[in-house]
Amino acid sequence: MNEAYVQVKAFGVSESGTYFFRIDWKPITFKVTDDSGEPIIGATVSITGPLSASALSNEVGLATFRLYKPGAYTVNVRFKGVDVAALQLGTITDDTLIVKCKVYRVSWLVTDAWDKPLSGAEIIVKNGDAVIDRAFTSDGGTTPVIQIPAGQFVVQGTYKRVTSSRVENIDASGIRKLKLDVLFEIPLFGGIPVTTLETAFAGATLGGGTLAAAMIRKSRASHVEEVVLEE
Repeated sequence: MNEAYVQVKAFGVSESGTYFFRIDWKPITFKVTDDSGEPIIGATVSITGPLSASALSNEVGLATFRLYKPGAYTVNVRFKGVDVAALQLGTITDDTLIVKCKVYRVSWLVTDAWDKPLSGAEIIVKNGDAVIDRAFTSDGGTTPVIQIPAGQFVVQGTYKRVTSSRVENIDASGIRKLKLDVLFEIPLFGGIPVTTLETAFAGATLGGGTLAAAMIRKSRASHVEEVVLEE
């Protein structure tokens, strides 16, 4: 029974009657963090039980609820379309509960065919057809750190006109490397990347059908990269 009996006395004398009490329910707060303990912004925290509610985690990873019905609750955290944490709450508490999620801090190093970092390359992470995040590489060829939920995703790297995609299993934080088939760039209109296949085709066409090697070297006199095709 959700009832309570209250006896009111004044100078030892009981008085019967109807009394109203105002109960100030304290909020319950969840702090959602990634695998490294950093707050997750924009995660959906859902609670189901005697009451159901949901809220987005704020800029410090907090989501707050006022549950005025005691009981057992199930808490679920979803981030970028993926379930990343679940727990059972047996009692209501006013302490901040930390929920560590299966979310990792990942960045990508994008290089050309010679392992030279590529700046201005775009990394797109897809879950099916949905884009869950994207980032661009800096001068050192690396993207900023982004939070990615655990799971398998399609990672697409693009540098100007060259694109490559692959499936990656995200299960730990760290730097991942993506090599694009950029053999060299023609210094026109800001640089036109040329792939290995295109170089081989050009060599076969210009060299009479046989391409022994394709290499890039720097001229000591001009310091300009040039392509040398040898038959």
